[in-house]
Amino acid sequence: MLAGRRRIRRRTALGALLVLLALTAGTADASAAPTGTARATVKAQAKTYAFSGGKCKRILDGFSLVIGKFAGPRYFELQESGSMKAGTYRDAVMGLHVGGKYYDAKSMTLTITKNGRSGTFSGKLRNQQTKANAGTFRGSFSC
Repeated sequence: MLAGRRRIRRRTALGALLVLLALTAGTADASAAPTGTARATVKAQAKTYAFSGGKCKRILDGFSLVIGKFAGPRYFELQESGSMKAGTYRDAVMGLHVGGKYYDAKSMTLTITKNGRSGTFSGKLRNQQTKANAGTFRGSFSC
C-alpha cells in the first residue's frame, strides 16, 4: 500500500513539474503553435473557454494535449503521464492561459475514454501569478 502511494506521489510530482515547466519556461518552440484536430472545453468562473487546433502526443506512459501558443493569449495543456487506458485518474495536470491570466491545476481528476482519445476532467484552479485559489473547473477534450 505504501509503495503504491509513493508511486502516485512520484507521478503527480512529475506531471506537476511538466506543467510548471511548460507554463513558466514555455515549450521548446514557443513561437510555433501546434496545429491539429484536438479540442478542449473548460468551464470555470462562470465562463466557458473553447480551444481547438491542437495535438495529442505520447509522453512517458501517457499523453500531452497542447492547444495554442504558449506565449499567446490563449493556451491549453493537459497531461497524464501514467496511462492512456480508459479509466479515472487523480494525478493529471493542466495549464491554461485566458484573459491575460495563467492558471494551473495539479492532481485533478481525469476520466479517459477511447484510449486517450477523449475524456473529461475536473478540479481546482490556481492563479499562477498570485498563487491564489481560482475556484473549481470542469471540462472535456478530444484528440
